[in-house]
Amino acid sequence: MAKQTAKKTTKATTKKKVDKPTAKKAVKKTAPKTEKAKPTKKVIKKAPAKPTVKAKKVVVADTPTVIKKTFDKITLISHKFTEPNEHPTKLKPNKLSVSEINGIGGNTYLKFHSAGIKTVEDFVNAGVSKISQVLGWTEKGGLPFYLRGLAVYQNRVIKIKAPKNISQSPIYLDIETDLSQRTVWMIGIYITKSNEFIQLVADKPKDEPKIIKQCLEILSDHPNEPVISYSGSRFDERVLRKRFDEENLKHNHLIFDDILLDIKASLAFPIKAYTLGDLGEFYGYKFKHPNMDGQQVAMLYSQYANDLKKFRGYEKLCDYNEDDVKSMASVVEHIYLK
Repeated sequence: MAKQTAKKTTKATTKKKVDKPTAKKAVKKTAPKTEKAKPTKKVIKKAPAKPTVKAKKVVVADTPTVIKKTFDKITLISHKFTEPNEHPTKLKPNKLSVSEINGIGGNTYLKFHSAGIKTVEDFVNAGVSKISQVLGWTEKGGLPFYLRGLAVYQNRVIKIKAPKNISQSPIYLDIETDLSQRTVWMIGIYITKSNEFIQLVADKPKDEPKIIKQCLEILSDHPNEPVISYSGSRFDERVLRKRFDEENLKHNHLIFDDILLDIKASLAFPIKAYTLGDLGEFYGYKFKHPNMDGQQVAMLYSQYANDLKKFRGYEKLCDYNEDDVKSMASVVEHIYLK
């Protein structure tokens, strides 16, 4: 009985010994499963790639376009400034409509037509007194108007008064806006002292406040130089100062000068309109896109305002603004600084 018991004990012991490695094997089998699960958790933790993508979008997509270049000097056609009493020896009959004189159109045209003044020749022959009477002005006020008609009739530039003195190194500026004249989406700035042209473009609406700030920074770097624009109504200055105020930017130190106001008061040209395009053409400036005007440019912008670079004619818009600044600088230098 004892032997049998011993055998049983031995068997039982053997079984127990067999059972232990079995338990160990089970642990071993479970362990690899846990190890395989770890890499899966690490992959999830490696997701920091997302913030990097967002950072790139902020830097690239929200940065306005800045174009920089220099200008080559342009030789313009020279036109002598003549005194009002310098009459050409021979004059051909001028049967052009009186509407070809700058400032005559609409109601003004009807007034002259009713007074029997229908051609440029009629206008000149009527004299200063009659012209002033039709306009309801004094002779002093009517004289510059009369001289504009005389300039067309005699095809010459007449000096009404001496043009004012301007800085030898002014800054020239021209802006492009949307149709409502609320959003400034392109600003062209020419710094004559360094011969540097800078173009700021808001490719997307969110870029507009940024180019407004950039513009102020550039202009503030030259506090002693006047900022010359060309509109006859201080358009560029009014729009920019309003936007500076809306962005809470200090701008009272800037000096703007709408040069067309002095040009019209000082000189009478033999052309119907005194736009930058007309005056530039009179002096022989070659525009890249002579048939484009500000209204067309504003309309094109309105179609692609959300992403301007998608417009295939993007470079044309830049060319137009550059030509305005370049022709303005060339004409003003020709008139005032030579």
